[in-house]
Amino acid sequence: MFRSFSFAVLTLAAVTSVAAADIQGKVTLDPKLAESAAPDDTVYIFARAIDGPRMPLAMIKAKFSDLPLDFTLDNSTTTTPNIRLSDFGQVRVIARVARSGGDITEHADLEGESNVINGDARGVSIIIDSLSQ
Repeated sequence: MFRSFSFAVLTLAAVTSVAAADIQGKVTLDPKLAESAAPDDTVYIFARAIDGPRMPLAMIKAKFSDLPLDFTLDNSTTTTPNIRLSDFGQVRVIARVARSGGDITEHADLEGESNVINGDARGVSIIIDSLSQ
């Protein structure tokens, strides 16, 4: 009986650690775009599921003057209580300078994005280097 119980605890711990999601990285700006935004413009850094809803899974907000910026996205930064970052295996992290301040992408916002990554990635590098379409 004791062996069974110990095994169950170890299994639960293993499942919990796999389900954790913690993406860490850095957002920088391509110097050629340095004059394209104001210091108080809003920067959104968010994770979007590769196979899942289009809406951001997790998001943080900063100011353009904060760049370069180290970031962490995890379940504490989710955008809705029913959908967690840890519910999805692969994501893409996007950094967007919203010159209007809104969270909806507008023409000519500045953007950069990561490659497809796992939800526990470290050292993710995002360079804001293009205009949104």
